[in-house]
Amino acid sequence: MKFYDSNSYRASYVNEKTLLIMKLTAILLFALIFQVRASGYAQKTVTINERNASLEKVLEKIGDQSGYDIFFNALLIGKANQVSIKVKDMPLLEVLMKCFANQPLTYTVEGSAIIIKDKQLLERNQMPKALFGNIRGRVIDEKNEGVPGATIRVKGSTSAVITDPNGYFEIKNVKADDIIQVAFIGYAAQEVRVNLKTEMLIQIIAEAGSLNEVVVSGFGQTQRKISVTAAISTVQTKELKQSPVSNLSNALAGRLPGLTTIQSSGIPGADASTIYIRGIGTYGASRGPLIVIDGLPRGDANFGDIDVNEVASISILKDAASTSLYGIQGANGVILVTTKRGTVQKTQIQFNGQYGVQTPQRLPERFSSFQKATLDNAGSVNDGTNPIWTAKEIELFQNQTDPYTYPDVNWYDVIFKSTTPQQQYNVNMNGGNSSVKYFVSLGYLNQGTLFKGAEDNKYGVSQKYDRYNFRSNIDIAATDMMNVRVDLASRIEQRTGPGPGYATVFSYVNLMQNYTTPVYNPNGTYGAGRINANDIGNPLGTINDSGYYDNFWNSTNGTIEVNHKLDFITKGFSAKGLYTFENYAAINYSQTQKFDAFRYRKDPVTGLETYIPFSQKTSLAKTYSTSANRYYYYNLQLQYDRSFGKNSFSGLTLFNRNYTSVANDLPKAYEGFVGRVAYNYDSKYFAEVNVGYNGSENFPKGNRYGFFPAVSAGWIVSAESWYSSKVINYLKIRGSFGYVGNDNIGGSRWLFISDYSRGGGFDFGTSPALSGGYNVNRTGNPNITWERAQKSNIGLETGFFNNAIKLEIDVFRENRSNILTTPQTIPTYLGIAGLSAINVGKVLNQGFEASLNFNKKAGQVNFFGYVNWTYNKNKILARDEPNLAFPYQALTGLPVGYQLGYISEGLFQDQNQINTAPKQSFAGVVKPGDIRYRDMNGDNIINESDRVAIQINNFPNNTIGASLGTSFKGIDLSVLVQGALSGKTYVPYLGPARVGDVWTPQTAATATYPLVHYSLAGGQNNSQISTFFIYSSDYLKLKNVELGYTFPKEMLSKIGINSLRIFANGLNLATWDKLPYKDYDPEQTANGTALYPTMKVYNFGVSMNF
Repeated sequence: MKFYDSNSYRASYVNEKTLLIMKLTAILLFALIFQVRASGYAQKTVTINERNASLEKVLEKIGDQSGYDIFFNALLIGKANQVSIKVKDMPLLEVLMKCFANQPLTYTVEGSAIIIKDKQLLERNQMPKALFGNIRGRVIDEKNEGVPGATIRVKGSTSAVITDPNGYFEIKNVKADDIIQVAFIGYAAQEVRVNLKTEMLIQIIAEAGSLNEVVVSGFGQTQRKISVTAAISTVQTKELKQSPVSNLSNALAGRLPGLTTIQSSGIPGADASTIYIRGIGTYGASRGPLIVIDGLPRGDANFGDIDVNEVASISILKDAASTSLYGIQGANGVILVTTKRGTVQKTQIQFNGQYGVQTPQRLPERFSSFQKATLDNAGSVNDGTNPIWTAKEIELFQNQTDPYTYPDVNWYDVIFKSTTPQQQYNVNMNGGNSSVKYFVSLGYLNQGTLFKGAEDNKYGVSQKYDRYNFRSNIDIAATDMMNVRVDLASRIEQRTGPGPGYATVFSYVNLMQNYTTPVYNPNGTYGAGRINANDIGNPLGTINDSGYYDNFWNSTNGTIEVNHKLDFITKGFSAKGLYTFENYAAINYSQTQKFDAFRYRKDPVTGLETYIPFSQKTSLAKTYSTSANRYYYYNLQLQYDRSFGKNSFSGLTLFNRNYTSVANDLPKAYEGFVGRVAYNYDSKYFAEVNVGYNGSENFPKGNRYGFFPAVSAGWIVSAESWYSSKVINYLKIRGSFGYVGNDNIGGSRWLFISDYSRGGGFDFGTSPALSGGYNVNRTGNPNITWERAQKSNIGLETGFFNNAIKLEIDVFRENRSNILTTPQTIPTYLGIAGLSAINVGKVLNQGFEASLNFNKKAGQVNFFGYVNWTYNKNKILARDEPNLAFPYQALTGLPVGYQLGYISEGLFQDQNQINTAPKQSFAGVVKPGDIRYRDMNGDNIINESDRVAIQINNFPNNTIGASLGTSFKGIDLSVLVQGALSGKTYVPYLGPARVGDVWTPQTAATATYPLVHYSLAGGQNNSQISTFFIYSSDYLKLKNVELGYTFPKEMLSKIGINSLRIFANGLNLATWDKLPYKDYDPEQTANGTALYPTMKVYNFGVSMNF
């Protein structure tokens, strides 16, 4: 036995500590190898007879008799009580138990060693981690400001405290494994595990729609919704993700008041909606809003290709108070996209995956060959010519006994599959602490095409659209005074399609009748049949054997921002500098060729088959093009934000400049100054002044800068001491007035410069000889300027029954002036060539919008809904129209989009009506069943003088959206209905569904479609633009339905998942409209022209957090 005093042996223990550890390890290893158990040392016996002896003396005897090594600390063993023990041949274990009874020490037997330990220290080390202690922390909001009055409660107990005016809190006697709940009115509740070691920092996020919601406005300024005096509407990422769209713009449909979206195509990678804010305010070239991402106008304005999982919110800025900071770029409104940023929390990894199938909403209806041949003959008879087809040929079209000579091919069935896939995946990471916060995202989207053979063709390419998105947003608290923001984002897109392009394929389909050509000839070659133009090809051959294009597009942008507090000057004062760059480029590559196609003929007598070449195969011809743009932007700003008692002030002064280097063009530049001052008293009265002073190099010197001021104010009536309504608990009135501009006025750049080119000349001299001269291409306008919009807005915000129901109403008016207009009052006989456009146009646009939001909980069932309605109507006040001979042809005084056409008065029923009616002499002979037009000037002749202004544009004056939903125990259901009213569209063509409506002598009393004609001359009367073919484009869509289930957290915690939700949703599920045919989406202005259809989507997905 060896007896080790780790205290008296201190010198060697310290100097040769490693040796001792090795020895202990060897002893323990020996014990493990030989499996020394309690049963082993229980066989050792000890005989001791001591009275009031020291523990050290007794242990020494035990060691001698048992052969065990004793390890102890002399200082520690000196605290032991004296021992009196008398035993004979007692097992070692029992002896030790007697010795250490009522001792402050304890022991462990490890191998052949007895180790003496401090009992209290051992108990503390062996105690569960759920120790009690005090916790301190701070609750902050999205702006990293302390939240006063937040409730901090220990989950499952009554322990609760309230944060102080700076957001700090302290709770005593809390266990380490407790969870605390953080709650504050208007903010999403948080649950956080206790941390006894360090001060806790908890960030809470305002609920969407609450008065504490942080609203982002111009140049990244943020303010509470309660203090907003401008007209701003916002949608959060939760709602956007409910729609399984490939382009983010399509997810906005029906979700925001004041926003109109029109989707006219379903082409993969090119299916974005056209967006308007508060309708159309100009007849000029640019009517779309400015796109701002994270507070910055971007060179690449195609925000629709941002991954929805990167987006925190999208806001639309609608009035002058919200857009004047953007000056000459803000007249059409601003779409402000805010991407996600890191929050103070443990790292959260989220995975989102979804897979769906797309199928056309509608496809054009086509006449069978028999139907079309019958109509052709009827039309030729009506034209007074011989039938186009013989009775035998019509029979062959019908019975299809000779499908190669008399085919019946529905080309949509030939080229389209019934479905095509769409899939999207995203992984993102979010977290941070008081020093660094981060959000990193990587996404992938794939859209297939409906074309058959798109994935399997001889070129080995798959026709599709692929998109990769990357984003990294990092916020660094570099010092107590300085914060740094570093953002980096990139997007890569690849579009692959048939060589001539989608538009060419559809133009071929539009020109093909079912009887035009078979798909294949009897020998397997492509058919050309009755194709009579060399620039038209077999559609299937065009898709599969005419080559392919492979277009790549990429964009990379980065931002660095430094914000430094200047509290040493005065509290609340700070300075910020920002620089951002963006490079985007395209590589367009294609390999195209012609393919073999033949006209097949078979002699009806001899049966001899002949193949007449129509097109011959060529080698692949390579073409490519590249383009690249470089954009950079910087701004410098001073900010002030401070409160003095009930008075709060904030201010901003900013200088900005952006520069765009465009491929094959001269650079473009903007620069300007921005100012903003806001004041509120007691969070009850609000006032704000915004000023933009900026300009563009696109205008002449001395006229490049514009001044765009705006003022706004708000009053929370319900905050008054005398206000006592229990029904309307919240009432706010706000208003704004100001000016903004639009510099995208159309035409070429630098319209103030005259442009000349060589040409013409005069003969001079006695022997005349031509001397070359110059022609005027364009006469410069030295007074050219931007459009200017005067905007006013009055808003009302209310909350009923403790904000269970919220209602917002805005009434707006805009007067747009200086619209660029081609002069019409300068006579042509003056011989002025290249007339310069002038800023004389004026348009009045006005309307209102309303939104209703409700949320009700009944037991465990939650009901929620959001309904919005926008109405707007514009009117042209001036457009330099001449004094017209017929005032009814003036477009001034009418909405934008009207054009001249004839007023229909129905169909002629007989020859007598034709004889007595004003003469219609467009071409050919007018016959019973043709359209009858109104004689506007009473001269008994129908000609161009009888045209009037008629609505023909497919733009609605009313848009509505209703999002309704419910949730119960993890199950959630949401439905979005979207619609449009007061739009018009022109549908002049005849489709199969209306064959019975065609005028014939037998159907004269009920016919709603005019007499059919075959020849161009014969149909000239009915092909005039007129009100006869104008139909309402009103529609109502079941835009989106989503059903989801969120698994219980208790179940997921066992497998290390924080949250898991599965869902199924659909897009464009049903449409109701008034169109005469159900072959086009009413949003598409088809007019009988084949278009790639918009898509219906059925989608399944999963979202999980780790």
